[in-house]
Amino acid sequence: MIIPASRRGRSSGSEDRLGQAKQRRARFLEAHPWCCFCGGRVASDTIDHVPNRACFHGRNGPDGFEFPACQKCQNALRQEEQFFAFMCHLSDRDKRNDDSESSKKLIRGVVNNLPDLVPRIVRSSIERRKGLHHLGIERPTGLPLSEFPMVELPVGVDPVIRKATIKIGLALYYRHKSVAAPSTHMAAAFWAQYSDKNSMSRFAQVIRDLPNFQQGKRRNLEFGNRFSYAWNVQDDGEPDIFFAVSKFGNGLMICNILAEDRVFLDEEPDSSWISVGDFSSATYPPAWEAMGAGWVGSQFQS
Repeated sequence: MIIPASRRGRSSGSEDRLGQAKQRRARFLEAHPWCCFCGGRVASDTIDHVPNRACFHGRNGPDGFEFPACQKCQNALRQEEQFFAFMCHLSDRDKRNDDSESSKKLIRGVVNNLPDLVPRIVRSSIERRKGLHHLGIERPTGLPLSEFPMVELPVGVDPVIRKATIKIGLALYYRHKSVAAPSTHMAAAFWAQYSDKNSMSRFAQVIRDLPNFQQGKRRNLEFGNRFSYAWNVQDDGEPDIFFAVSKFGNGLMICNILAEDRVFLDEEPDSSWISVGDFSSATYPPAWEAMGAGWVGSQFQS
């Protein structure tokens, strides 16, 4: 059979691109031979995008945020990362970051995989007032309370988001230290919605004290404020401590702390700290007991 030249060209081009991708992957893994999520003890065999691309409009995450991983670490937190991405879309009121199709897909995924964590739309005026007080914000002038979008988050949301957040912290540690955080290091993570003015004021103070800042970018795309973070590294003979605060659009802010275990010689770390070696399998107790009320994006109203 004679194959038309036009078809041969398309096939050849596709094969070339596939070959280039394989070569690029091989070069990356050769340069980064150890998984950065489990203490650098296991050989890397895949590339993980952190933060997960599902967090961003059109799955267009920032350039340069690819990390070496083993298959176990890449797959261990699929549901947690899915829920974290859901919360990024849920909390962001910036219409420039709106991607209704991605949001609907994430909703279906959470409903199917994590039904106990599906936020409940708050309809009671009493509960809405309670939520406004909890968030430290005032109802916009002229907006009836009945039209103020708000959800109630189950307590179980907190451990799931913190686990996904710690993975982001491990990736940023590797990005700036070029080595995986040792499995004996301890990790802690905290998060808040951008609409939670009380928490945001505390996060803002922390960011002002961090000396380094990076804004996420993507070639050939106006990336805007979809991802940025501030960080600091303490070493030079002192206990190894890494600190980072990341911002996802106008939705979530997260805080990561990674610390050498000798920091805790004088006292045991509390339950908010998890050993890096155990972070993907450990049980995370909720850090808060009360409900967390928050905004609901317009694409979630149906």
